[in-house]
Amino acid sequence: AAQRAPLNGVSDVHWLAPSFGLPIRYAATGPTLLDVSAQVPQTPATTVKLLTATAIVSTLDPGTTFSTRAARGASSHDVILVAGGDTLLSPGKGNPSAVAGRAGLADLADQTARALRADGVTSIRLHIDERYAPGPWYAPGWLAVDVSAGLTGPVAMLGLSTERPVPDGVAFSDPAASTAKAFRTLLAGHGLTVAPAIDHMAVRVGAPDLGVVRSAPLTDLVALALRDSDNALTESLARQTAFKSGKPTSFADVAAWAKKTVTAPGARTPAAPMAHPTCPPAAPPVTPPALASPLPPAPAGQVPPPCPAMPPLPLASLPRP
Repeated sequence: AAQRAPLNGVSDVHWLAPSFGLPIRYAATGPTLLDVSAQVPQTPATTVKLLTATAIVSTLDPGTTFSTRAARGASSHDVILVAGGDTLLSPGKGNPSAVAGRAGLADLADQTARALRADGVTSIRLHIDERYAPGPWYAPGWLAVDVSAGLTGPVAMLGLSTERPVPDGVAFSDPAASTAKAFRTLLAGHGLTVAPAIDHMAVRVGAPDLGVVRSAPLTDLVALALRDSDNALTESLARQTAFKSGKPTSFADVAAWAKKTVTAPGARTPAAPMAHPTCPPAAPPVTPPALASPLPPAPAGQVPPPCPAMPPLPLASLPRP
């Protein structure tokens, strides 16, 4: 009763929306303190990312990192920039304490230039390999105006931290190509002669690496995607996880994989419709408890521990006007 006392009157919040569902759970032990139409399905909007995040971190090792490589191409004068899933590369040096910008494109250029000079190579042709976790850039139903406004962006497997979609920011149409151009400039800054044209070339199996940099761990990437409600980053991580699981990588296929993962026997999340990993137009309704289910209670009387399938989430309050 003492736990419920501060919630008196909370159910009278129809000023929030004509229709809403509200479950409130005591984090330390798990019982439901308040249930306002919680079993009535509601349009989930961007909160569906909670389910997608659960599917991602429940499937891959939370410590997984994603590499960006420069590999030897068809000849000693061919360098291939190989996309490996990191869309948060720093355009300069990497920052080991950062999530966005943990791996640095300048560091990759330094490694590559040293390896080339060791082989006596001073002029190169730059190529890019984007075959990893392939799929369309934009989901069906995404509006061009939303992309232009920075609400989302292309779902890529290579990109710069400085070119993430930001509301009211500049819209970047091809993150991988932009990264390759920046890499070309950095290589030229090391005194290499780099051909102006950048085309696609598949890296050969067993081709030696000239350099490699690695992203922040998966758990940190998912936490960043949730904190910033980053649609493109969430979609990229979900696609990669499905790809590594041997699943197809269209938007519909990734959504089907995520739904199956979070509703599998023994999973914490109850069955919930899911047509898209982030925030689709006309998203199928889902109950609030289904969205909250990935967040487990603590053992009785203890502070809730970090959930292995969910990174830390921000807390917020909404004052009554």
